[in-house]
Amino acid sequence: MLTIKKYIKEAFTAITALGSAYFYGILAIFLLLLGKNKTAFHLVIGLIICYSFVLILRIFYFKERPNKEEHFNFFTRINASSFPSLHSLSSAYTATVLSNSFNNAKLTVFFYAIVLSISFSRVYLKKHYIFDVLVGLIIGIIAGAIYIYLT
Repeated sequence: MLTIKKYIKEAFTAITALGSAYFYGILAIFLLLLGKNKTAFHLVIGLIICYSFVLILRIFYFKERPNKEEHFNFFTRINASSFPSLHSLSSAYTATVLSNSFNNAKLTVFFYAIVLSISFSRVYLKKHYIFDVLVGLIIGIIAGAIYIYLT
């Protein structure tokens, strides 16, 4: 039984990595290789804005994570803050940008299934409370809607 829990945790750790800045960098390169230069550009610029928004919010509002993380300076304090979930926010924004770019219903369902998996993994791994994830999803979708409106 302990082994199953270990594998489940490893699986959710891998899923949560799909919401990291490293993955978005690889995704942007992949989009460039596909010739989707405009999408890659909008993805990167939008993510920079999303990350900046969360950074500013976390400077002024700190909320402990379910599994508290030690913080010993200004930067580690920002990273140790739980609200809002940056993984949920950035993955929702990315799914919206990609759905708009590819304009394919099956891909849209796939993209948002990944978003929900990433969001669930954040709660399962005790990095966020459900409220943090929900707010991240809402902000990400709003940011994506703004992207669609502006393009």
